[in-house]
Amino acid sequence: MRSFAKTYTRYLKDLPEDKREVIIKLGEFISKELPEATIEMKWGMPVFILEGEDVVAMAAQKQYFSFYVWKFDWRRKFASKIKKLNTGKECIRFTKFEKLPLELLQKLIMHSAEAD
Repeated sequence: MRSFAKTYTRYLKDLPEDKREVIIKLGEFISKELPEATIEMKWGMPVFILEGEDVVAMAAQKQYFSFYVWKFDWRRKFASKIKKLNTGKECIRFTKFEKLPLELLQKLIMHSAEAD
């Protein structure tokens, strides 16, 4: 579900209520970990930006949600911890917020926020 919303607020308003709730929870979780980050719409999804660098992103898809990690070595570095998760090249796919391994997400956020 690619969004053409120009702002995060508009993105949320355009989502069905059940999807909006999950994206809000995930957004609050990410914001808690990255309080200095700003949220901008890029590629049709909310992207968390820290010091001018994209860190993580999230999106409501048609059948699931995606959590994107911008530091591309995350799959190798966290291979043993993501084995049982539904992952894509750059994302973790999930259907319910409650099923997310929040401790792992916290580590992925911090890893992606680290300077190279």
